[in-house]
Amino acid sequence: MAGLTAGGEATLVAARTLVRRVFPQLGRWLYWEQVQGRWRGWTEETVLAAQAGLGLAALGLALAARLPALLSTALVTLASVALVNRLHSRFQEARKRIEQELPLVAMALATTAERGVPIAAALRHLAAVEGETVLFPRWLTNAMASCPAATPLTEWLREQARRSGIPALVGFAGTLHTIEQRGRGHEELYTLARQVTNAYLAGVQRRVKQLDDRLSLAVGLFYFVPYVILVVAPVMAGFGGR
Repeated sequence: MAGLTAGGEATLVAARTLVRRVFPQLGRWLYWEQVQGRWRGWTEETVLAAQAGLGLAALGLALAARLPALLSTALVTLASVALVNRLHSRFQEARKRIEQELPLVAMALATTAERGVPIAAALRHLAAVEGETVLFPRWLTNAMASCPAATPLTEWLREQARRSGIPALVGFAGTLHTIEQRGRGHEELYTLARQVTNAYLAGVQRRVKQLDDRLSLAVGLFYFVPYVILVVAPVMAGFGGR
């Protein structure tokens, strides 16, 4: 019995290792779902198992209904990626919200430090902020709930930020821990606030440019295709008929 238990545990560990190597981002997506109170108790393995179950159910439905091959393929494909796509979409929303909130968080920490409030105490005050539209305080509360008693809060936040998969949060938490370790004052926190704000604005400008490029392509196709059909094609046909 002990041998079977050990073998089962080894198989489970191997499965988890394989899943995290093949889908390293899935754990980050699930992490943010759980920060927001969703998908509690789920792991990467159970998500993929549920995803496979949806795919098999869709396949069974397609076979039972004798759907055309193309429609069956589309149905099974959509069902097989539905959960993962949903997690990815929500992760992107969480990333945008965190990036939007970080400049305000950094400025709040700087202003409270200027009044002599320690960083750890200021973070605890931020964790008490409530609201459906703010995500950083929820992340902070979630991290604080699992923080070991002997571990400094900023050090633990740095580790939690690494789990988050959001580069802006990783950089922010790492710099915040360094500032606290150095014992520096509000000046470095104001510098951090400027850096975070500049990084966020640069990201916004980059996304706007990408949107402009996509819109330019769409507009170009919108005018070019009718032009080819209505003008160029008849002219070429006229030349060909001579």
